[in-house]
Amino acid sequence: CTDLIMKNSLVSVLILAYNHEEYIDETLRGVVQQKTDFKFECYVHDDASTDSTQEIIKSYAEKYPDIIIPYFQEENQFSKGIKPLTKFIYPQLNSKYVAYCEGDDYWTDELKLSKQVGFMEKNPQYSFCCHDVNMKYEQGMPEKEIFYQKPDEGNFDIKFIDEFLNHFIATPTIVAKRELIVNVPINDNLVSGDIYTLLFLLSHANGYYMRDKMVVKRRNLGGMTQNKGYRLKADVGKYRLWKEVVQFAPDRIKPIIRTKIAEYNRLFIKKQIKSSYYNNIKLLYEAINNDPYWFVGMSTYRKRKLVAKIRG
Repeated sequence: CTDLIMKNSLVSVLILAYNHEEYIDETLRGVVQQKTDFKFECYVHDDASTDSTQEIIKSYAEKYPDIIIPYFQEENQFSKGIKPLTKFIYPQLNSKYVAYCEGDDYWTDELKLSKQVGFMEKNPQYSFCCHDVNMKYEQGMPEKEIFYQKPDEGNFDIKFIDEFLNHFIATPTIVAKRELIVNVPINDNLVSGDIYTLLFLLSHANGYYMRDKMVVKRRNLGGMTQNKGYRLKADVGKYRLWKEVVQFAPDRIKPIIRTKIAEYNRLFIKKQIKSSYYNNIKLLYEAINNDPYWFVGMSTYRKRKLVAKIRG
């Protein structure tokens, strides 16, 4: 039993790749160069890339067989509505922690895992730990002076309300407890899986934000959020997101989430979105039920009061 435990990795690094031949070498190099006093593994899921991404992953798996665990698809799973991590990778994990990177981002600090895991080991009351990033704009993407609007500076605790009000946590910075990650409820939303997961974690315990910039986050035209199909589905996806999040959110947070759902109810009425899921009568009823103050012109006032009460 002791030998089995010794063989198990303390951390599982998860990477999703698709047509990332320009980036994946740098991504994998940032992982294998990590200096730790514990064992870690890296699952690299390739979603049927049509370029040389798989060949690059294979070369790393051959060179670092004790770290890199490749997982190749013959058919693209995302296009089928299948979430690769939930479907294929999570069931295989036995580690204590899970870390993430994305196929076009890369880690820049060889002590990244050591710093974050060290913190989590000393502070088990937190559900996850993350950190600051350096942004890299490519392919003519417009630069923003501040991309992630953080609720605080330096090192700070992250509460549910912080992430709810503004998404500011980059996926490749996260190290989280596996026992929570693998129990994230199955959801019907493919556009905001990172926000959904973070809010689930924060519904159990606070997170922790480190000031260290240990990742380069790329913004390029090949990113999923720049995909036209993604943008078209974004409003409906976010509506579903909040409908799902309200199910597991802490009770004192639910009223503020319902105001967010009501915003999408009203948006769909305005845009005249019609489908088997939405019709104006149902949407209007749901909007009033979720945010009755809107009907008397006091929605913004109520939202400010709810946030102030939650922040306490």
